[in-house]
Amino acid sequence: CLKAYVQTQLCMGGTLCSWLERAHDALARDDEQGIPVLGTSPHAFVTAAHARVAPMHVRALRQLLIALEHLHSNGIVHGDVKLENALVEVSEGFCADEPYDIPLDAWRVVLADFDLSRERDATPATVVPATTRVGAGTAGYMSPEVLGGAPASLASDVYAFGVCVLVALAADNETRRSALDGHDGAIACARVVGEPAVVAALCAAPSQRPAASTFSGCALFTSSDAILLSEAATREAAARDAWRACAVCLDDRIDEQLGTFCVGRDAEAERHFVCDECLAQHVSCEVGSLGVFSEARGSVRCVSSARGAGACAHAYSVTVLARHVPKEVFAQFWRARRQLDEQHIAAELERGVQLRIEHAAKALLQLTEAERRLREVRIHVCERILTLACPRCGAAFAEALDGELGFSGCCALKCARPGCAAAFCAYCLEDCGDNAHAHVARCPHGSGTYAQRHVFEQKQRARRERMLLKFLDEQFPGDADSRDAAVVDVAIDLRDLGLDPDVFLSADARGH
Repeated sequence: CLKAYVQTQLCMGGTLCSWLERAHDALARDDEQGIPVLGTSPHAFVTAAHARVAPMHVRALRQLLIALEHLHSNGIVHGDVKLENALVEVSEGFCADEPYDIPLDAWRVVLADFDLSRERDATPATVVPATTRVGAGTAGYMSPEVLGGAPASLASDVYAFGVCVLVALAADNETRRSALDGHDGAIACARVVGEPAVVAALCAAPSQRPAASTFSGCALFTSSDAILLSEAATREAAARDAWRACAVCLDDRIDEQLGTFCVGRDAEAERHFVCDECLAQHVSCEVGSLGVFSEARGSVRCVSSARGAGACAHAYSVTVLARHVPKEVFAQFWRARRQLDEQHIAAELERGVQLRIEHAAKALLQLTEAERRLREVRIHVCERILTLACPRCGAAFAEALDGELGFSGCCALKCARPGCAAAFCAYCLEDCGDNAHAHVARCPHGSGTYAQRHVFEQKQRARRERMLLKFLDEQFPGDADSRDAAVVDVAIDLRDLGLDPDVFLSADARGH
């Protein structure tokens, strides 16, 4: 069962409705002079004369309007514009619980909840009845024609924004309820506010409502008394604060988002900033030479790392590189890292093999002549007698087709080692060239070309016993002690294969 998930940003300020309510309540609690208002309840609204109220409320409404203008310019109808569907994103390091303690350029409004949005010219398959969309204050934002069953339009979005203005500037809860109490209540509130554009936005006839783009030119958003910090000034100040000087190209007007530092923000060490373009070139140079890259242990060092005594010792994390360099440059970095890893593994393996060789050589030097001979005998017995191996190259029989021993029922075996392909007899291990069937059929130690598994295993035990007895007789004629020592050395291997070690001891040892 497959499931799909959509991940969205976390807006710590919550909805614009709750954001403005917290701001208003905090101001009413803290302002000793009181908040200047227009009208009386249930039609009381905050005026633009208050130096703290105006920037907060007007800036929030302006940003909501900018989002709506963007949608409409692209032919999209939102269909459910309201303060609850606008979210407030707060910059890191600020507490969202105290809106008035946050600088105006440290938060922004984003429009959300597009489940009812559609293209302007699209014809809805069905018209959603108004009753299905009433709840959480939505009905109060709906224009008369939408409440009557008509589909949402650009004009109905403008109507909803006009209601947002009234709700945002309402001085008390009773006024908010009045603004949301249908078309008549909204018009009554708009007349108290006295802003013609708001009144026009709430016209009952959709054709008489202004477009969102012209709505932004009303006095509410252009009054210098109401807006202490214009949007342009805010953006300029924010951009200026975020400008950084690149340590490579020395451009001092690089947006901080278009570059990175060699260490994190909380680091006490000196931080060197580099723009993304220079970082990409630096990464390509660093990984271009595996020798240099290896010296840095597979890391890309700070762009200031080659400045002599004052060189920076920090390196960029893999996460930073993934975010700030082009895909092809990061792929080049990752290939170089993989090559270094492979070289490291190969070097480790080579060192391990060399150490084992040195250890084995040292151990051999310390052995006596008798011990060295005993070791050679053990190797031959285990690899060429006890193991079913090719008589030509010594490779263990591994032509696995059926079972543990690689036996398929035919006793005419063939070596699977590339370049060998010797054909040999499973009964006596005689090398038969390129075809062993004729020999196997008449082998005195066998029972025919084909055999069942239990017969094959019996023949293998008999072969090992026969070959080992012959080998011991040839290697230790008249030297019973050495023979018995060799048998004891492989006793465990013999028992594992179902052979009795006593059978191979000298006559004297068997007698005891």
